[in-house]
Parts: sequence; C-alpha cells; structure tokens
Amino acid sequence: MAKILIDMSPLKSGGGVQLAYNFLDELTHAEIGSNELYLLVPEGGFEDYYSHPKISKIISAPHSKIKRTIFESITLPQILVKEKIKTIFTFFGSGLPHPRFIKSVVGVAYPTICYPDSPFWNYLPLKAKYKTALINYYRIKRLSKANIIFVETEIMKKRLMKILPINEKNIFLVPPSPSNYLEAQTLQTSAERRVLLLSGNSPQKNLWRLYAIAVELKKMNFALKFLVSVSERDWRSSLKEEGIDGNLLKEYFEFIGVIHQKDISKAYANVDVLLMLSDLESFSNNHMEAWKVGVPQIVSDRDFARAICRDSAVYIEPHSPQETARTLAEVLNDNQLRQQLVERGKVYLQELPSQKERMQMILKLILD
Repeated sequence: MAKILIDMSPLKSGGGVQLAYNFLDELTHAEIGSNELYLLVPEGGFEDYYSHPKISKIISAPHSKIKRTIFESITLPQILVKEKIKTIFTFFGSGLPHPRFIKSVVGVAYPTICYPDSPFWNYLPLKAKYKTALINYYRIKRLSKANIIFVETEIMKKRLMKILPINEKNIFLVPPSPSNYLEAQTLQTSAERRVLLLSGNSPQKNLWRLYAIAVELKKMNFALKFLVSVSERDWRSSLKEEGIDGNLLKEYFEFIGVIHQKDISKAYANVDVLLMLSDLESFSNNHMEAWKVGVPQIVSDRDFARAICRDSAVYIEPHSPQETARTLAEVLNDNQLRQQLVERGKVYLQELPSQKERMQMILKLILD
C-alpha cells in the first residue's frame, strides 16, 4: 500500500478548479487498489469534497504567502514523514518541495514560463514584468525537481523541454477533457448579439482591450453586448484609457462576474460567439467548452490557439481593436460561417478523452 498526496493547493479559481472538480468526481468510482489518498487543498476551498469516499484525509494550505512559506518549510515535511507519503501528485502547478525518495508527478499549465517571445511581455508594466519573471524562476526551479511532468499540448511539451533539465521520456501528454457540467445547445442567434468573454482579469487575457473594441464598434454603428466574467470595478481598474464613457459601457457591456465551476453551462446560455483575446494559454477550457456547447469562437492569432482550434475558429490580432471589431461584425452577420465553425468544433471534440479516460491516464502516471 502506498500513501499518495493529491495537491490541489495552487488552484483558487478558473478553469483549473473546474477540471479538478471533474477529476475528483471521476475519482469516486476509480480503482486505486490498496493505496490511500490524501487531499491538499487551499484553505476554505474544495469543501464539496471533504467527504469524498476515496480521500482518507483533508489537509489545508494557507493563502498568505508568509504562512504558505512556513507551511511548506516546516509543516508539510512533518506531514510527509508522519503519514509516510510515497507520492505527491500536483494537479496543476509547479510541485511541492519534497525529499528525493518521494515521487513527484506534476501537471503543468504555466504558459508564461514557456513564451519569452510573446507579445504579452510588451504590454506588461516594468514592475509586473520583473515580478512575473521572478515567480517563473522559482516555478522552473521547482518543476526541475519533478520525476514526471504532464502537459496538455505538444507545443507546451516542446517549449518546456527548452527550459527544463528533464528527460523527454519523463514529460507526458495528457489532453484535457470538456467539463461534465456542460450541456450541448443549439446555435444561438440572439437579437442582442451576445459575445461571451469567459476568463479572469489576468494581464495575458487582454480584457483591457475591450473598451477600445467597443469604441470601434460604436463608430461602425454595430450593436452587441459583451458578457464579461469579472466585476466592472476590477475590469475598469485594468484599463489604460482615461475619461471612460459611462454610456458606452452601459450600451456594450454586461459584467456577469465570476461563474461557479459547476454552473458553467449558464455562462454559455443564449450566447452568439465566444471571444478570446489571450496572448498566453496552455489549453484553455474555453475552446473545448465552446465545441461541446456549440458556440462559434473568435480567438487570438497565436500558435497555441491555432494548434488547438485549427479551422474551428476565426482568428484576430487581439491588440488591434479595429480588426477585432470588424471581425466580430462579420462573424455575427454570417450565420452560415458560425454554423460551420460549430460543426468543425464538434469533430475536434471527439479527439479529446472523456473525464473518466483523462482521470485514468493521470492515475497511471501516479500509480505505476
């Protein structure tokens, strides 16, 4: 019998949490032999899984950076020794500090460490740039100590191999799977023309570009409504423009706030198009969600997006408000194109594993 620590502690919100929930759902019915599973969660998180039938013990990691450092330096090593942990599995992150005799399996979805050539860096303030670079330094340092790493795409694998001193045979491809919390729907054509932006407000998501896009749409006299999954206050704090037109915001924006992972289907209800302006992604949940639900996509013209979406999306330069506005109008006015994008997406969806299959792929890496 081996004791395994499942580390979900880096996951606070977003698509990673949704995939983690699905993994734990599927784990309920998994065959784990005589192995014993412990679950490490961020303090106050994952409460729905405290009584999970396959989890023997729940451990909480503090949010505070200082307390987290103390936890990882003092408390965690004591837990690893006391509980005789043999393997640590970090669902998404850079891994936990651990002695060499403990096996470390880490899922990686940190595109910032792999894309030094991304336009993202050109728009990041100098202080934030240095802070991100410092964080990435420590992420790479930790990842270098993992025994096994798995990624979601071949692009991420190739880029990781350039920065990590790890043998290629120890980096595995585990594609993501669309959430079980989603249900397919028919292609929407709403009178209001609703455009969904489903992400947090991180700099690489480029939600701050939306105001300039709305200005261009207004010039074109083209009406639509951006549904943005952040608060108006947080979004406005990220804008670079001054003298924001409140009437323009009322006309073009609806701030729907954070969507709970298990309510994700509600976000896609009555949506005409999914818009993604990201400069950096690993394998965004949005792509496979849109495929499954049946929503056409307009996405950033970046290598990671093209490798995933192929001809199931229309591509734009996210830092060109004029091009983005024009493309939105063209796609929203072309029902035949939108239907074609949806049909192509359904084909690519079949290439992805189910949540059960993905869970089994991960367990194999942990238990072998």
